[in-house]
Amino acid sequence: MRELDPAWTAKQAARNENVDPSRTVGNIAMVNDGQGGFRPCTSVEEVLDYGDAREARVRRKIDENSFTTTTMVGHLPKSMCEERSWVGGDGKRRTYWAAKDSAEMRRYFDALVAYVGGEVVRGGQAAIHGYDINVDEHTPHIQIVLDNFATDPKSKDPTKDLRVVAAQNWSSHREVRDEQNRQVSGPRKMSGYQAGLREHMMAAGFPVEADVDPVRSKRKQSKADFIELQVRQKGVADEAVSVRADYQAGRRDLEDMRRQVGEDARSVKAELAAAERERAAATAEREEAVEIKRRARSEGRRDGYVEGLRRADEEATRMMCLADADLAEAAQAAESARTARRAAEAAQQRVAELEEQLASELERLRREPSDFKEFLDMPMKDGTTMRAFYNRKMEPVRQKRARRTALLDEARREMRRDARSGPDR
Repeated sequence: MRELDPAWTAKQAARNENVDPSRTVGNIAMVNDGQGGFRPCTSVEEVLDYGDAREARVRRKIDENSFTTTTMVGHLPKSMCEERSWVGGDGKRRTYWAAKDSAEMRRYFDALVAYVGGEVVRGGQAAIHGYDINVDEHTPHIQIVLDNFATDPKSKDPTKDLRVVAAQNWSSHREVRDEQNRQVSGPRKMSGYQAGLREHMMAAGFPVEADVDPVRSKRKQSKADFIELQVRQKGVADEAVSVRADYQAGRRDLEDMRRQVGEDARSVKAELAAAERERAAATAEREEAVEIKRRARSEGRRDGYVEGLRRADEEATRMMCLADADLAEAAQAAESARTARRAAEAAQQRVAELEEQLASELERLRREPSDFKEFLDMPMKDGTTMRAFYNRKMEPVRQKRARRTALLDEARREMRRDARSGPDR
């Protein structure tokens, strides 16, 4: 009954992420009016006071092992609900079920309370202390608090005195027998209550299932199953974050490699061009040295054969040494260009390997393990599976993955164009 106190509303919303405090005002708290009906409740103390008054009427001492109070929970059928969404205080969007018709929801829960008081507990309507209809969580539901007391037939004043009837209500007791005069066991009682509730609700015109589903009625989501589901969901989310981080790192590496390949290609082109120019200059200088030597010899014949030949030889030798040095420098520049080209080719090979790794990782993430697929497709009590929830959670991840794959394909095409116009051209 958190709607009765704003502090309780805030406290419960902080403890339970499925509580939407903006919808808590729609909750309905009721207390037994002691006259065969219920009235709006203004404080929890009213419910406690009513229960204390009932317990005070128990004629005999209550055994310490007896349980005196029972809480029952009933959910509004999904056929009477529609799915909606809201954003919690943590910024996450969550889905919830809301009643299609609030008046029909109230009529449904009134009929449920009437059935519990008239057909289930031996104490009747008076045994129900109060109830609370919650519409601020995942599914509209009612919580009923009742006691296990009923009229004491051995009392001198049966209308006043009460006795404990927990066994008569819920387990096997000699006073509760079937048509063959056999004691009715606890499980048979519960099955009978459920069957009677379905008939009661169908007679009132509510859209409930006529029969028990033979599979889903025996399937329960244990705490271990719930924890496993949460762990799987967190694993999927963590893996998606890891993939995004790996992809972004790979994308940065790819861009760095593309820039490096482009710079290496331009450097190789420039070095090859410089080497060609130096080779041409060295060839020209060599030819010039040969011509100078020829002219020197010719001049030596005119000015003096021996002296002219000596000077021509010295000059030619000097020019040839310069030409050889230039050729050696050009050869070294060509070797540097070849080394740069091999580095560019290695970088391109690294990029190809990275692309293959990214493609393999993306393909691995697209595949579902067989046990995970079976878990996602296993129907739950309401007939739905976790796959729809999983697909909604993963859709933004898949969209981002598709956009990044498209960017990766564009990067590949640009790299191929750069490669075709690289050092070999």
